[in-house]
Amino acid sequence: MGILTYRPARKVRRLLTFFALGILGILLATACAKNSQPDLQSAATDAPAACRTFQHQFGETEICGQPTRIIAFDPPALDMLLSLDIQPVGLAGAKANGYDQDQTVEGAPQLGAEIDGVSYFGDRLTSRPIYVGTLHTPSLEAILALKPDLIVGRYVNEAQYATMSKVAPVLPLNTDQTDWQQDFLVLAETLDRTPQAQQVVERYEQKIAAAKTALNPVNQNATALILDMIDLGQITVLTTDNYMGVLLEKLGFQLMVPDSPASSVGIAPISVESLPQMTPDLIMVLERGSLSAPIKRQWATNPILQSVKNQAKHLVFADFYLWATLEGPIGAEYMIDDLQAQLSS
Repeated sequence: MGILTYRPARKVRRLLTFFALGILGILLATACAKNSQPDLQSAATDAPAACRTFQHQFGETEICGQPTRIIAFDPPALDMLLSLDIQPVGLAGAKANGYDQDQTVEGAPQLGAEIDGVSYFGDRLTSRPIYVGTLHTPSLEAILALKPDLIVGRYVNEAQYATMSKVAPVLPLNTDQTDWQQDFLVLAETLDRTPQAQQVVERYEQKIAAAKTALNPVNQNATALILDMIDLGQITVLTTDNYMGVLLEKLGFQLMVPDSPASSVGIAPISVESLPQMTPDLIMVLERGSLSAPIKRQWATNPILQSVKNQAKHLVFADFYLWATLEGPIGAEYMIDDLQAQLSS
């Protein structure tokens, strides 16, 4: 918006000045008479709720007024909303490779039905939101039936954004793959809860600092390797371009990554034969539902994995759903507590 600059008028003749002052007096008298009446035109202009526009990777989203019927499109969105004491009217869950059912919700709710409970957030979810499917296969019909005034998601893709924007404003919260704080503050601004969000972020930073101190001397000059294993032929390493990698570095560990190029989501492929070349102090292996037991057996029986394990000081197994999906302040607390508990034992 440009800045308007006002320039002083040139001097005019005295006669014109007196004439102008006379006209001004009449106008002022008329204005004073009207001043006691409400300015209906101004009131009509101010009545509509303010609209705000948010830029993101898919374009821009205009949000007017205060959204009250909000759908959490994925677990991180649910995390952020609950951190702001906001109960969603609808929820989409997550089902990853290796899991038989949606990990977000408890039981097996039907589309358009109320959810009985959710994993990790059960004590914070006081309402019974409607199940609208998973973030990969959402039900547009269930979303339409809720008549939302805002849809929030961290894993919304461009096609989903285009489709759901026809139903309600969609706010994608994935401007930063490595942290949730920036997007969390944007969401708080949207919902007029910035002071509360800042307090949440401050508590998170305090939690990080306390955990980093408590992990001494385990994390002193220590290296860490995060592995996501489907089987021996499908192993990826999480890098510092990934939220988990950043979190471990905040806790005092130095992340180890292979020389192979990483993808845009912060993972790099590695072969099981190359693992002995990495000698981390801490190895974290992500567990994926039904794939967990076979992977644990491999670490107990495979000669290569055994040699890698013997070189490390710590081997921990972490829930993939928690560590790879719950990107938000509540999930972060669970991750920190999980790591501290495993390393202390």
